[in-house]
Amino acid sequence: MRVLKAKELNEYRNELLKKQDYKCALCGLPLSEEDAVCDHDHSTGHCRGALHSMCNRVEGVVHGWLKGFKIAEVQWLVRLIQYWQADYSDNAIYPSHPNDMTKKFKRLSKTDMIELLNEIYPEMVLEQYTKSQLAKLYRDSWKSI
Repeated sequence: MRVLKAKELNEYRNELLKKQDYKCALCGLPLSEEDAVCDHDHSTGHCRGALHSMCNRVEGVVHGWLKGFKIAEVQWLVRLIQYWQADYSDNAIYPSHPNDMTKKFKRLSKTDMIELLNEIYPEMVLEQYTKSQLAKLYRDSWKSI
């Protein structure tokens, strides 16, 4: 363990990046030397890995949010992952969700609309409908849930 000199930081970051197979340590997406930043623990100063600058910012924000909790950060994050992965399919649907999804649906191409609606209405010939009619079919499909 040693303290890096400022002029050594880029080289060290690139070594971390190479060890990470040129992928961001957080999101796992490809990462170039030009886009990589060297993340470090603000408590200990230890370098941890090469990240996209956005991933580094988000990590810092999450760390800041969790400081005030009386639960360990890692424990909270594990619980968050478990919470997200749980099956809620038997629960009610939030009131604005059908409208929100219909707005997104209306922005799709007609081809994509038909592809999605074929899963809901496999017996219908959907190509004959306009985008507006397809959007109405989609909106109405929420009423049968």
